[in-house]
Formats: sequence, structure tokens, C-alpha cells
Amino acid sequence: MSVNKVVKGILSEKLGVDRRSIRMDSRIGDDLCADSLKFLEIIIALESELDISIEDSDAEKVVTVRDLLDVVRNEVDLKRQAKAA
Repeated sequence: MSVNKVVKGILSEKLGVDRRSIRMDSRIGDDLCADSLKFLEIIIALESELDISIEDSDAEKVVTVRDLLDVVRNEVDLKRQAKAA
């Protein structure tokens, strides 16, 4: 499953929104109504599902779905590079 699908699936599940309504420019807090606790649940679910670790400093910079995807893709890429080495 692609990173994009995993992220949208977890956002949909944790926030109770239709995955088709999740846009790249959707603001996770304002548009998708995620409070800080829900956002933390999303981060934990992504870390568990993809076997990655997202730094707090990276998570704090996330505003939009695009931002979240960038952070997650970066961590997935780092994991792949580490396995290849």
C-alpha cells in the first residue's frame, strides 16, 4: 500500500472523515478538526503502521496533509536507505 493511501486511511479512521474529502492542502487542525490529542494518535498510528519514528520537531511543523505526507515519506525513505546499507 502506498504511503499516500496509508496516511489518508489513518486520517480518515482517526478523524471520522471520508478519505475522498481529504485534500493535500487540507489543514489537519482547522479543516479536518484534529485537536492535539487526535494528532498525536495519528502520529502514533503512522509510526506503528509504517514502522517509522517521527521526531517531535518534525511533527510540530505539520499543518497540512501535504506536510504530513512529506514528513512520513522522508522517514520511510530513511528507513529504506538504512536497510539497503
